[in-house]
Amino acid sequence: MTQQEIMALTLYGEVGQDSLSVQEALACLIMNRVKYAHTHNQAWWGKTPEQVCLCPFQFSCWQRQDQWFPDAQKERIYQTCLRIASRALKGFIPDATHGATLYHDKNQDAAWALRLASVAQVGRFLFYKELL
Repeated sequence: MTQQEIMALTLYGEVGQDSLSVQEALACLIMNRVKYAHTHNQAWWGKTPEQVCLCPFQFSCWQRQDQWFPDAQKERIYQTCLRIASRALKGFIPDATHGATLYHDKNQDAAWALRLASVAQVGRFLFYKELL
């Protein structure tokens, strides 16, 4: 699979049922993690979009035991996610997350977020910058 396909599957699996703005925000977060790795010379998440998407315990869609993605490539939502991934990889999406590298559903508790102020909310998600 290509980086674009892996990123699109991540978008599909995580936020495929959400709005385009949420899908674009998650694509920006993935790219922000790549930028962070290069800017801070740290690659905890990985240095490429593929590594960021597949980093253990980061995106729940890749942790599932069920087969959530094989039929995704036939769906219209996946095609949209492919286009968003392509635009994100080219740097064509304005970053509504303001450089965020962390996020969570506002309806779920995230212990790591208790001491942080969110920098953006897009749909049902709160976005945060990396702990420094």
